[in-house]
Amino acid sequence: MRYVLLLLVGCASATPAPVAPTPLPQAPVTKPDDAPRALFEFHSSFWVNLHERLYAESSSRVPSSDPSSPAWSAALDAYRKRYPDRGIEGLFSDELVALRARLQAAREDETPAGIDPELQAAAAAYRAGAWREDDTRNRAWVSRVQLRLEVLGPTLAADHARAYQTPWPSEPVHVEVSAFAGPVGAFTSLSPTRIAVSAGDPRYQDDAAIEMLFHEFSHSLIGRIEAGLAAAGAKLRKPVPPRLWHAVIFFTTGELVARRLPLGYLPYARKNGLWERSPEMTAYEKAMLKEWMPYLDGKVGLDAALEKLVGGL
Repeated sequence: MRYVLLLLVGCASATPAPVAPTPLPQAPVTKPDDAPRALFEFHSSFWVNLHERLYAESSSRVPSSDPSSPAWSAALDAYRKRYPDRGIEGLFSDELVALRARLQAAREDETPAGIDPELQAAAAAYRAGAWREDDTRNRAWVSRVQLRLEVLGPTLAADHARAYQTPWPSEPVHVEVSAFAGPVGAFTSLSPTRIAVSAGDPRYQDDAAIEMLFHEFSHSLIGRIEAGLAAAGAKLRKPVPPRLWHAVIFFTTGELVARRLPLGYLPYARKNGLWERSPEMTAYEKAMLKEWMPYLDGKVGLDAALEKLVGGL
């Protein structure tokens, strides 16, 4: 079962695949020129969900969902051997990026070209087992996210475009929703931009799901700031920490989302102890509170803020 949900302001479009248990409402084929444009396009793909579940269950952190199935067990063994690197960087190997692209393009009722026979054999077990529950969870997650984005989405998109000084794209951002999504529950591939997010991860529910969507898309907006950090380092003759750009994303999106939500919302990095994980991360937060927050408040220009940020570390 595959569906697409375009998130507009107060308007949703869905294209359910055959045998969908509850078809999502159809939007008009055409819309007026002044209709709000979609921010995100959500997919719950059978083949992507199958791959992400096999990838997760073939690690040491998730038990098998179908231990009695020989085909499922064989697929898990094949995944363990084929994808030994389970860190974040391993998600972006050429092999995995190409595989995900083929799976994203496939309908449930067709076998994607060039996939491993073990994946193909596991499809029947997944279709008869965990798929219906996974797809139902994905749909429910998207429905909850939709309600929040109808209110918050346009404003947050404008906030992020302004902060990163990069326009939001005219086309909706592609998001794959699945039971699992890599070792931390969400990741983004670029060229083209594809977001993957776990609907089952407790860290990415409700308002936190909104933050994570905008965080992940910020990976495609960060180029202007990365260049500015490099220029600041060259001017100051000081090395720029290689992961500072990612800390800027965590801080920026967390702050922008928190400003649009009721008082008391804790951004992901603060809620999950990211800033306390190392002295380096603690220093990043301290520097951003002092030197980056004035930029987000509109009191300092971007290049001046980046120079102060690099100089303050």
